[in-house]
Amino acid sequence: MALLEVCVDSLASARAAIRGGLGTETALALSDVYIKKAEMMTNPVDLARLNSQMVLDFTRRVESEKCGVHNSKRIHKARAYILAHIGEPVTTGALAKELGLNRTYLCKMFAEETGQTPGKYVTNVKMEEARRLMDITAKSISEIAEYLGYSSQSHFQRVFRKCTGMTPGQYKSQEANK
Repeated sequence: MALLEVCVDSLASARAAIRGGLGTETALALSDVYIKKAEMMTNPVDLARLNSQMVLDFTRRVESEKCGVHNSKRIHKARAYILAHIGEPVTTGALAKELGLNRTYLCKMFAEETGQTPGKYVTNVKMEEARRLMDITAKSISEIAEYLGYSSQSHFQRVFRKCTGMTPGQYKSQEANK
């Protein structure tokens, strides 16, 4: 791994983290820190390790922003369950069973900790994944809809538009122009 690759990965990670919800100043400052560390290294193995450490660091920080550092372990477990079952319909009942909670209590806890219902939370996680897939893969919109467990492409497009204010096609065009 070369220094240039680490620098490019650092900036790409910062951009992805900003899209993921990390503050712009924080992401860019963190990118600068990793670039400075990389500049002091000459061993390709050390550069590769630094690159892996950097990606994990950005990922953890975005995860903290998404889940919140003050959320309970149950919310973190719920998010992990949703991600593990992203291609399936995740119901409030299934989530409650996984967490060992009463469905009513789960809804109340979710609203208190996240400000949204479990259903809205599941939709938001799926839309985050849809945007990520559009950013990093060449999958078609119908393939992404199917992967995320939507019954039809039109249903996926309606949900995407409601959450983002644009259609998946508009989002892809916008990202391609960046």
